[in-house]
Amino acid sequence: MQASTRERKRAADREAQRINRARTKEYIEQLERTIESFVGQNGSQLVEENYRKQRKQLSDLQGTLKKIARIADNAANQETVPSPDESAEGSKSQSVQRKLSPYNYLGESDAPSSSITGYIPAPQTSLHPDDFFGMDFNCSDRERNYLLMLGSAFNLIGGSSGYNVFAGTSPTADDDLCIRAVVDGWDAAKDRHSFDPGWRLLFAVDQGLIYRADASTRVAMLRIMRSLLLQKSGSNYGVQSAVPEYMRASHIQTTIPHAPFLDYFPLPQFRDYWILEGIDYASESCAVEFITRIHFAWPFEIRDVFLKEVSTGNYLFSHEFSKRYHDPECWDFNNLRVPMQLLNSNPTTIDPQLGTADDLLSFFEPGIEEI
Repeated sequence: MQASTRERKRAADREAQRINRARTKEYIEQLERTIESFVGQNGSQLVEENYRKQRKQLSDLQGTLKKIARIADNAANQETVPSPDESAEGSKSQSVQRKLSPYNYLGESDAPSSSITGYIPAPQTSLHPDDFFGMDFNCSDRERNYLLMLGSAFNLIGGSSGYNVFAGTSPTADDDLCIRAVVDGWDAAKDRHSFDPGWRLLFAVDQGLIYRADASTRVAMLRIMRSLLLQKSGSNYGVQSAVPEYMRASHIQTTIPHAPFLDYFPLPQFRDYWILEGIDYASESCAVEFITRIHFAWPFEIRDVFLKEVSTGNYLFSHEFSKRYHDPECWDFNNLRVPMQLLNSNPTTIDPQLGTADDLLSFFEPGIEEI
């Protein structure tokens, strides 16, 4: 290892230690202020009540995690081959869906288009976003750490054995499902494919949050999250799962502890900035503002994202979309459809390579304190 490389590593380690010490000190000070406020209000009963609530929340969380583990084990052990009755019913359902889908009667060039900048309303579906082990991914304006919940769910799947969780999947099926879910709807995707735990998670996150983005951005984000989940789980075809180079973990990501879901943001400079700033809290309204600001530059119509294979009916990514998908310059955070409020906080020193404070929009709401 060269001396300059060692020095950079030492500098990064020192910076990480400094950040961790500062965050620990701030956390201790916050606890002290909380205790003082309780004591100042003669709040012994309030302290006891708060303690009981925290214990109950912890107990509920432990119970949920145990339930998730049991369901995941059962899902891994289930047979992937459907029974004859199920196959017949599935074929009938697919037949009905094919009759309902206008894309079955039109060529690829005749398929209807949608604006790439228009707001996409919540799709109508018979499926439920909270089907992922009972976790609630619906994002509105509740004051809870949505970023932490996303990270916990993605860690659960990404940290599992790829052979068990993603058994029976394939790159072709994944690409078709990714496109079909946005173009034809999740019901159509479910009729054609079985959802493994990874796709159940992506469905829940899309219906709870990502549906607010435009169609091409939704497709690109679903593809990134799916491929990164496969890579993190050690799936058999992880090499073929189309993880763009800009989604590779940076030195900062690998050396500084951070909120797990930050790894799935398709903006490497923002990932590093948020990690260095120690950002690990985002309420639901923050998440909504983020998803309405992030944008995948696609100057064509949504029908140009894909091609349809005549022999199988599968949707395939077009060459132009795949080329742009691997280009980090096609992602930006400057979509002005929804104004985003900046933090009213002290100025922060920012690496000039990362841009200005206005460029690096905070993933916080005013009044939220880092821990």
